[in-house]
Amino acid sequence: MPITLHANGTIEGINNNNFNSSLAAGHVIQTVYAHSATAESVAYNGTLSLTASITPSSTSHNVLVMVTLGLISADSAADTGWNILRDGTALQQGSGGTTNATTGAFTNAGGSYAHAPSLVLLDDEISTTSSVTYSIQGAANSPRTFVVNKRGSDDTLRVQSRITLMEIVA
Repeated sequence: MPITLHANGTIEGINNNNFNSSLAAGHVIQTVYAHSATAESVAYNGTLSLTASITPSSTSHNVLVMVTLGLISADSAADTGWNILRDGTALQQGSGGTTNATTGAFTNAGGSYAHAPSLVLLDDEISTTSSVTYSIQGAANSPRTFVVNKRGSDDTLRVQSRITLMEIVA
């Protein structure tokens, strides 16, 4: 039997009685993607303009958050931490440090070096069917200013940052 993909998203010709995308654990229900080429300076504890919103279809579902930040540099040697925020609340941070963050990296002196961190987090404490917005916040040893999507004041290379949200059946 041929498999037919229809424009409305339905699929014909699959004979798998165990598959039900609204019930089977681990299946992706929806995906949201956003990207930004904006080169921006972000002060310590500042939030990037890169955001994405998703409305879970069930309170028992999880949201997989995947972020790739374009080049990140700092105004001087910095331990650059990054938080994933859900509606302004930082998720899954470390504890016991002077600065706690979702993830971190080191940016070398004077903004002449840059790195491109990736953040991945499964938000398994979401429990809502209302729209939620995920964003990214710089959280490093203060006071620091971060430059995103380019290397410091150098305009030779510009890049984009990306965020992908996936609702996953728990």
